[in-house]
This record gives sequence, C-alpha cells and structure tokens, in this order.
Amino acid sequence: MSKPLQLLIVEDSEEDVELILMELKHGSFDVTHQRVDTAPAMAAALEQKSWDLIISDYAMPQFDGLAALKLYQEKGLDFPFLIVSGKIGEEHTVAAIKAGVHDYIMKDNLARLVPAIERELKNSQARLSHRQAQDALRQSEAHYRGLFERVPVGLYRTTPSGKFLDANQALVDLLTYPNRESLLSTNVIELYVDPQDRQRVVDILAREGIVTGWGVQFRRFDGISIWVENTARAILNGHGSVLYYEGSIQDVTERKNAAQSLLESEERFRRLSQASFEGISITSQGKFIDANEQFTKMLGYERAELIGQPVIDLVAPESRELVAKHMRTRYEKPYEHFALKKDGTIFPVEVHGKSISYSWGTARVTAVKDITERKRAETEIQNHLNRLETIRKIELSILAAQSAQDTAMTALEHIQLLLPYNLGGVVLYDFDTNQVDFLATYAVGQNIAPLINRSYTIDEFTPYVETLRTGQIYVMPDLSEETELNLASELIKESGIRSFIDIPLIVRGDLIGSFSVLSDQPNAFEPTHLDIANEVANALALSIQQGRLLETEQRRRKEMEALEQVSMSLRQADMRDELFSILLTESRSLFNADSGAILTPLEDKYEYTIVQGPKNITTLLTHQRFAEDELAESINAENPVFQPDLPFDKLGVVSAILLPIRFNQKTYGAMIL
Repeated sequence: MSKPLQLLIVEDSEEDVELILMELKHGSFDVTHQRVDTAPAMAAALEQKSWDLIISDYAMPQFDGLAALKLYQEKGLDFPFLIVSGKIGEEHTVAAIKAGVHDYIMKDNLARLVPAIERELKNSQARLSHRQAQDALRQSEAHYRGLFERVPVGLYRTTPSGKFLDANQALVDLLTYPNRESLLSTNVIELYVDPQDRQRVVDILAREGIVTGWGVQFRRFDGISIWVENTARAILNGHGSVLYYEGSIQDVTERKNAAQSLLESEERFRRLSQASFEGISITSQGKFIDANEQFTKMLGYERAELIGQPVIDLVAPESRELVAKHMRTRYEKPYEHFALKKDGTIFPVEVHGKSISYSWGTARVTAVKDITERKRAETEIQNHLNRLETIRKIELSILAAQSAQDTAMTALEHIQLLLPYNLGGVVLYDFDTNQVDFLATYAVGQNIAPLINRSYTIDEFTPYVETLRTGQIYVMPDLSEETELNLASELIKESGIRSFIDIPLIVRGDLIGSFSVLSDQPNAFEPTHLDIANEVANALALSIQQGRLLETEQRRRKEMEALEQVSMSLRQADMRDELFSILLTESRSLFNADSGAILTPLEDKYEYTIVQGPKNITTLLTHQRFAEDELAESINAENPVFQPDLPFDKLGVVSAILLPIRFNQKTYGAMIL
C-alpha cells in the first residue's frame, strides 16, 4: 500500500530529482513534489502549503543546503529536513548535522534514503505528538489553576505530614489568613480544634483512599472555631506510596448550627408531643413520617409499623373521601371523621391539621383526639333530652286523658318512641275478686287476639305479681330459655314474644296493676329502658288512680243529683202510690236496673203494688202477694240485701237488691231492683 508524501525538493538538477523520486517510488511512497532552487522560490513554496519532508542538495549555483536549512528554521518548522548530495568533506557533514539537518545521504548511496525518510517521519510524528501533549498539559494546568483560584470552595494539597503544598485564595479567605504564604507556612494539624481528627482522616484515607464530607471543627487565623466539611483523596505514586493529599474544605457552620437548632426544635417538639394528651402525627405526601406515643396507642400500632404507611389506610371507608379532600386542600380547621384501628375497630375522632414548610418540602402536623366518650355522652344527653321531652308529652297527654283507659292507651302509643317493643299493655289487678283486667293494649305487627280475648286470674300471673308487689320490675330476658312458664307466659311466647318487662303500678304503697312492654327480640331491654318505663309507669299509676277517683266523684255526683231529683219528686207527690212510683223510677235510673217493684204490707202479707220493667215482669208480679214471714226478715233488715243468683233466667232476671223503705224506725215496705 503506497504512502502519500508531500515532498519539497531543493535541487538544481532535474536528473537528480528523478533519481530521488524513483527511489521513493520503490519505497512505496506516493509522492507529490515541488522542486525549487532559490531562496525566494523555497519561501514561496513553504507559504503555499504544508510539507511532510524537505530534501535539499548541499551545493547549488544560486543556493545551498545550509541556507535552505536556515530558511526552514526561521519558519519554525519541525518536519524532517534531509540533505542528499555528492561527496563533501566530513567536516561539512558534521557541520550540517549540528546545524539541524536530520540526516545526510550521499547521492551514490540512495539505498539509505527510504529508511532514513521513514525513520525521520516517525521521529517527526513523535515530536509533534509530544508538542501537542505538552500544549495540552500547559492548557490543562492553566485551566486547573484558573479553576483552582476561582472556585468558591477552599482547595488544598498537603503532604502526609501536614505540610501545605498548595492552597487557593478561597481557603485563605475561609480561614482568615492574611495571605497565601502565611497559610502555606502553617502545618494543617494546627487547624484542627481536636488534633486527633486529623489522624482519623489520615486513617480513613489509608484504608479507603478517599474521605467524603467529613465534619470537623477548624480554628481560623482569628481564633474563631468553625465547622467544616473535609473531602479528600490520597494521590499515590507508581509504588503505591502516598505522594500527597488533595481535597476541599467548605464552611458548614451555619448549616451545622441550623441542623442543631432543627434537632433541638424537633426534640422539643417530640417531648411536647409525647407529653400531650392528644395523638400527634406528622405526614408528608400522604404518608406518616412520625407520630407520638398517644397516637400509636390510639390506633393500636407500633411507631415503626406506622412510619411510611398511607394516612388513608387508618381512615374508615365512610370518611376517606372527606379526609382526602381536606389533605389535598390543606384544610386547617377542626373537623370530625371515623378512624380505623389496626384491629379493624372504627371510632370517632376530632382532627386539627396544619401544614408546615421544611427545607425538604411541606409536612402536615395533625392533632388527633379520640371523641368516643364525648360522642357517647352527647348521645346519652340527647337521648335523655328526648326521653324527658317524650315523658313530658306522655304526662301532658295522660293529664288530658278523659278516662283511665284513655290514659293507658296514650302512654302505650307514646312510649314506642323510647322503647324497642312490639307489644305493650296495661292491666289492673282486683285482689278482692282475684281478677286481671286488660285496661289497654297496643301492638306493632303482632297478633294478640289469643292473648287478650280471655279472662285471667291473678294466680295465672304468678310469679310476676309477687315480684311487682315488692315494688321491683320483673324482667324476662329470653322466653325461649325458660322451661317452666305460667299460662300467661305460654300465650305470650306463642304470639312471638321473646323478652319483656313488667313495671308495677303502685299507688300509696298498693299494687293496682302493671305496665308491660314486650319485644320479639331476646334481651331487648337495657337498664336505661327500665328507667324510662319506670318513670312512665309512675306517672301512669297516679293518672289511673286520679281517673278512678274522678270516675268515683262523677258517679257520686250523679247519685247526689239523682237523690236530689228523687227528693224533689217526693216532696211534690200527693199520694203514697205516686210517691212510691216516683221513688222506684228514680232508683231504677240511679242503679241502672232493668226492672223494679214496690212491696207494701197488706194485712198479713206483702203485695207488689207497683211494678216497672218489661211486660212479662209486670204481668207476673203485679198484685202478687207473699206471706209476711217469707220477706219479713229481709224487709225488716236495716241494710240492703243483695241476691246475686236468682232462678228467673227465663224472665231475664239473674240478680236483685232489696232496699227496705223505713222512716222514723218504721218499715213501710221495700223496693226491689
């Protein structure tokens, strides 16, 4: 493969040029040449283009080789310059070599030409590479020195023993030295507040070859201690020994003080948050980064479990949209939501968050308060207020009721707002007749006909009545678990009832009845329900008793009015029979009797002189007479005589009362109703 060669030939002989070119061709050179034989021509050629090689004859008529060499040197060129000439003296050859000719070849020995050219071209390239490397090195050193001096960070080089080899102006200024020389004359060990820190740096460099961001205290020239960060590396020779250390020094006093202040502030915050009775958490980008002990206990987590966990995971599903919105908008007013414990428990909390800016970003500090007890208290208060209001309404309705039955029904209708019941009832006890009377019942979706469409004795309500007579509430938690039930309980169970309570209706220490509330759920009634039912029962008992007294008073008033009417009628009567007739009519009305009669003495017998009522009665009894001894005992009795069972079913008469008619201790007859 031919090698290109730009050749400038300084020669006056065309034949010699041809010989040189032929030799070069044999040496695989692809030659581009120009021949000159004068100084001006050579100077022009050197200006026109770049050459790889100059071959010059030593002696020519108008020019010579040494003059050509001088012109070449004046141009500052460094490619090969060879002389190819005839025989000259040895002293001329030595002089040419000393002058700077790279080689001298005799024209009769051109076999040396190609090897000499190849050698000198290589040497020329080596010199060029060396010059380029030197130029690059100088440029690099200049760049390094410029950077070394301009960088605002203190830079240095020191020996392993601590002697400064170099330092930039920034380090001089940082350490407040008057000039670079005064700093370079100082051993670096003198800068360390604790000299052992220097040895620690050296030990790390020996092990790892580099130390990064080593925080240490330096003492400035003015005596003030500062915090610096030292970054250094060990520069080794070819044998692995340390030549020197080079590195950088940065003043981090402000940052160190700020970090210390932050640590102290965070420690104060941590102590304050730990002393707080509220849970406090710190979050960033929706995740926990810290929390106090109260918060972790509240949620059932360890602190390590909590760090990095998404905030939304600790929020109950029904509150997540609200919490996410407030976190997104950095809402800073107190609000309530439901939180989720680690064990899955949901409970109400009140939260108050605030965003705080740090150097690394924004965090949210949130105070969290468990308001379960407060909510329970609020609910209890509201329930109590509702209870009082409902009881007040019940009491007002009871007072407005027109009868004992109305009173009982009013209580049952209103009590369903406070108690979870399906069936309610008010019963009255007549201990003289051992009878139970259903005063009122109220059912919610229950078929109670089999339960109330029959009569009961008080004995069939045992053991309820026994408990009620002591003033205590009878509680049946679950009928399905009872094995021995009385008749009333059996019928209650068949109607679908599972639990009930019986509250005594007591007036002046006497049991007059019970107020019953029944549910189709087991254990349906809580202590608060018993308190409510008891309050209603107390009002109900008084109202029923007042109703009874009112009914008695009304009945007595009617009786008095009837007696007044009888008295007035009697005063207006002219004849005895008219008087008796009036007396019988008014008495029948007063006692609501279907029929009545007046018996008067006639000789030795008693005769029905006046009979009122159905036709069959009047036909049968009018003017009937009875021997005196049959009725004398009853008629002569001072008190009325009651006959509860008479054998007159066909006449529609099953009972009667005989009232003697007496005046001034004299019997004038009797009235039968």
